[in-house]
Amino acid sequence: GTCGTCHNVVGAGSDAIPASQRDIGIGGHGVTLGGPPPAADLPVFRLTCNEGTALFNPSVVTTNDPGKALITGLCADIGSRTVPGLRGLASHEPFFSDGSAATLRALVEVYNTRFAIALTEEEKCDLVNFLASL
Repeated sequence: GTCGTCHNVVGAGSDAIPASQRDIGIGGHGVTLGGPPPAADLPVFRLTCNEGTALFNPSVVTTNDPGKALITGLCADIGSRTVPGLRGLASHEPFFSDGSAATLRALVEVYNTRFAIALTEEEKCDLVNFLASL
């Protein structure tokens, strides 16, 4: 997908798809997939999943953000949350639910690494400038 897959008008809280929350691996539980580790200055939750859960191995998940799993009790919902829109993004530092990206540049680096986008330096600067203009 692209940024618009999650950051669209409907994805920002009024999605037509039921239970449209997304998990991008922020909050510590996505370390093996390129996400940041759990932040030491936030509460850390250790959630036990049933054996055979495809998303998590080992079965104990460490995260700062249980997300929708706090409501449903499902391991598949760990870290899932409603994605905010991008309007006024630059005024909402730090970024992500755990504050792991202090600047727009750090946010771009997280996505570039997490999703293996392979942006050039010029593309990163262009994207930061674009996001700052929203």
